Amino acid sequence: KLEKQWMDDAEKAVKAYTGETKSDDLSTSATLGNTYDFNILFANVETIVPAIINSPPAPDIRRRFADEDPAAKDVAELIERAIRKQVDDSKLQVELEGEAQDGFLAGRG
Repeated sequence: KLEKQWMDDAEKAVKAYTGETKSDDLSTSATLGNTYDFNILFANVETIVPAIINSPPAPDIRRRFADEDPAAKDVAELIERAIRKQVDDSKLQVELEGEAQDGFLAGRG
């Protein structure tokens, strides 16, 4: 109830982004042919999102204590490799881009 206005505005923004809304018919007797809508919101968001999310993050796993514990070193390397595998899966990049679009369009990530 408190967020109804925000939800309505977010829905309008998403519809404008996806091109589901049409502007008023701007054609008059002075114009020839059809008029077409150019979705500037789509163009702006598609330009800005890659600038914000340009590459996946690189994991940097370090041990807290730099002692000569070979087991701790192996575990840190194992964790870093596991996270790197998850990041390289390409699903993270898609999710990050989706969150950035949500942030630009609806105001929430």
